[in-house]
Amino acid sequence: MSILDEAMARLKALRESWNSRETQTLGAFLRPAYSRPELMRIFDPLVAIGAGIGLLSASALGFAAFGVLVACALIAYLIITQVFGISVELNPEMFR
Repeated sequence: MSILDEAMARLKALRESWNSRETQTLGAFLRPAYSRPELMRIFDPLVAIGAGIGLLSASALGFAAFGVLVACALIAYLIITQVFGISVELNPEMFR
């Protein structure tokens, strides 16, 4: 049996399992609870795009907040070392 035949057999088994009763009940669970007209279903991709944009902007806000945190830590380090003259260093010998 070649690799292609094995792949086709697995795809056939996957297709048959997809049409099984468990996946049909899962599909029914994921469908909306009420029936909507076809015209309203046209907005589903727009809702998905809006959710994607919201997720992207929230993650960008998180990365920006992390950047501000790193910048504040660098400024605090510079103030401690340059203004107050305190040496802050990591001595690996101390942890052995």
